[in-house]
Amino acid sequence: MKRGPIHRFEFGLALRLTGMALLILASGWTWSQPGLVAARIVAGILVIVAAADLWHYLDRTNRAVARFIEAVRFDDFSQRFTLGKGGGFEALGRALDNAVIELGRRRSLAADEARFLAAVVDDAPVPLLMIQGGDHVTLLNKAARRQFGTIDVTRLPDFARLGPEFVAALGMAPAGRRLTRLLKDGIAQRVIIESARIDRLGEDIRIVSVMPVQKVLGSAEMAAQSDLVRVLTHEIMNSLTPVTSLARTAADLLAAADLGGREDLADVKAAIDTVARRAEGMHRFVESYRAFARPPEVRRQRFAAAPWADEIARLFAADPTGALADLQRLIPPNAAIDGDPELLAQLCLNLLRNGAAAATGAGTPPRLTLAVTPGEPGATLIEVGDNGPGIPPDRRNDIFLPFYTTRADGHGVGLSFVHQVVIAHGGSIAVDDAPGGGARFRAFI
Repeated sequence: MKRGPIHRFEFGLALRLTGMALLILASGWTWSQPGLVAARIVAGILVIVAAADLWHYLDRTNRAVARFIEAVRFDDFSQRFTLGKGGGFEALGRALDNAVIELGRRRSLAADEARFLAAVVDDAPVPLLMIQGGDHVTLLNKAARRQFGTIDVTRLPDFARLGPEFVAALGMAPAGRRLTRLLKDGIAQRVIIESARIDRLGEDIRIVSVMPVQKVLGSAEMAAQSDLVRVLTHEIMNSLTPVTSLARTAADLLAAADLGGREDLADVKAAIDTVARRAEGMHRFVESYRAFARPPEVRRQRFAAAPWADEIARLFAADPTGALADLQRLIPPNAAIDGDPELLAQLCLNLLRNGAAAATGAGTPPRLTLAVTPGEPGATLIEVGDNGPGIPPDRRNDIFLPFYTTRADGHGVGLSFVHQVVIAHGGSIAVDDAPGGGARFRAFI
């Protein structure tokens, strides 16, 4: 049976101890016999040599094991252990070499796995945060650095510029999910915050994901509104079309008939004529809303902002609502917009007309602003402000709903279209108070 390195070491150690014991006994025997001076000297020398050999035997093993432990301690897997032949040292050296090679291989695999996991976290599309010690924050990946990199973030209060609702959601219970809003360039965007608690060496840590869902929810809302409008207009048109036709037929027959001076029939004629005109007006009104059920098709391109704004100003000046308005354009040099120039121009024209009408209705000469501010790469903030009476805070969430209007002659289509265009671009829009009074619409495209 082949001996292992440990058994060989034990055998060599036992052999040396036995030999040394015999030499000590022999040396003792020479001292008990008179006249054996030379034998005593030889025996003493042999005992010293045996002791030195035993010490070297043990020390060589200790130094090899110590070097192995130091190599593992300092991750030095280049060490090799050549201990020479005899006494199992060759086998021991091979065993230590194989152990170091295996440890190096496993450490390399662990490092590769760690780098892979770090790359997965860093390239994850959802921003990830790590919260330690209650409020210490670390941005874990590229998405988080893109989302929050403009803020010097080290603690939860540093997120204050994104709104108190967002900060409160980040500081929620150690685990859970919440739909909340953050303010980006002053525009509220909905996000889902999900938190998981982990324990690292006794330290309480939370990993928080911040998933933007504004585009998804906005698209779902637009789809739901479009479906509602499509169903309503279909049902209304089915009922209204025969009523309109019959009313117009009756009105035409009464108009051609000889009433013989009867006042009661004259009143009937006037009533039916009124019903016919109102039914036709309702028919045109409902027909106009069918366009709302068809979401706008975006043809994205990158275009210069200044000439685009000049064209909007010319179109607005030719409009009756903008003929007497003072329009100020705030466009940085060389600014560019990534979007559909036709749809965005129509968006701005709708907002400018609304602003001019609001100021005129309040008895104020219209003063309007059109501003373009480059934001993140590929993103732009478009602002339209007016000097009208403004929009009360309790109505700001309703004005983009279909059919909602505060004007007697309004249809509730213009701002719904504006909202549709923004959502189709994957952006968001909000309204607040303009710096000089009035309303300011801020569309983040």
